[in-house]
Amino acid sequence: MAASRALVLLDYTTGDRFDHDPALALPPVPVLEPLRRLAAAPAREEAAFLLVAATRARNRVAFALDQAAEALAGVVPEA
Repeated sequence: MAASRALVLLDYTTGDRFDHDPALALPPVPVLEPLRRLAAAPAREEAAFLLVAATRARNRVAFALDQAAEALAGVVPEA
């Protein structure tokens, strides 16, 4: 249950549990949208600002994966 709670935030929301998402269709893994915008940024000036959002998105994904792995460590035996 703890692992799924960490991973659902990545796949179905753009923020965290305290932010409200609009009731609109979202792209796959919406938390990575800043990375998509950075890849498509035409201007260097805009890319500098998007880099901060992309870094935060990457950190959010890494944190959620760490939480899920920690939750599963006690359940799944190591090989």
